[in-house]
Amino acid sequence: MPPRLNTKSTKMRDVFCRPRDSREDTGIDFDDEPYTAPPGEEGLNISHEGGEYEAFEGLSEQVASLSNYRYVDSRTRNDHIELQTEQWSSQIDQLVKAYLDYRLRDHGDGMPCIPDVDVAIDGSDGLSLTDID
Repeated sequence: MPPRLNTKSTKMRDVFCRPRDSREDTGIDFDDEPYTAPPGEEGLNISHEGGEYEAFEGLSEQVASLSNYRYVDSRTRNDHIELQTEQWSSQIDQLVKAYLDYRLRDHGDGMPCIPDVDVAIDGSDGLSLTDID
């Protein structure tokens, strides 16, 4: 059985990311390898014990100071949910009205019927045409 790709060295990643027909025979079974993110898209493994988090915090502060732009999001999860609820509440009446109108006009084929122009009475919700001179 060929060796499995357990470590993601740069060389192996380059071989793995090449199109299948251009890979040389390395003896590594790539089909058994679970999906891995493309180079540069990997997540950062951070353990609080190893000090990576502090290093990352320091690096992010340095990058922020270079750009003279700092973004601090003081909102909490409750703030996000409250904002979403307010936005849905402001449009729920119109959404319900549109859905009920759609269901009223639906003939079962997913397309709403449009009443004939001749049948529509002034003041109704039907289509109307006006004389254009």
